[in-house]
Amino acid sequence: TPRKSRRLMAAPATRIANPFPDPYPDAMPATRFLALALSALLAAPATASTFDAANIVGTWEPVGGTCESDNVVIYKRDGDFDTFDTAGRWKLRGNKLETTTTEAGEPPQRVKPPERHTSTIVALSREQLTELWQDGSLHQLRRCR
Repeated sequence: TPRKSRRLMAAPATRIANPFPDPYPDAMPATRFLALALSALLAAPATASTFDAANIVGTWEPVGGTCESDNVVIYKRDGDFDTFDTAGRWKLRGNKLETTTTEAGEPPQRVKPPERHTSTIVALSREQLTELWQDGSLHQLRRCR
């Protein structure tokens, strides 16, 4: 008589929601590879002289947007920043751009406690700023004239 194999049946897998959803679900594999490679490069420590804070000062808009819209960020020389509905302080430490939002809304209301955000600068020139946010999304800004 044939022997019956005894197999242990695995419990059905439980799908757990990903706390870090893919920001680009329709991206091509090459784009995902580029993002992964870029993340690996950013893991290397940067020195404080990597970027010049003077290059950040000015008005920036997302690539593809217009400088005449409300969707701009203004980094001021004194360390303040403003957007359409937020304001606060900014600081550059090596390749890390730290912002602290102290006011939000229209009319502005004090944010308690202040909200801190740190992004990694991937590229910075007089004309373009590329940031990698903590959620893994890449943001490209163009300097307004």
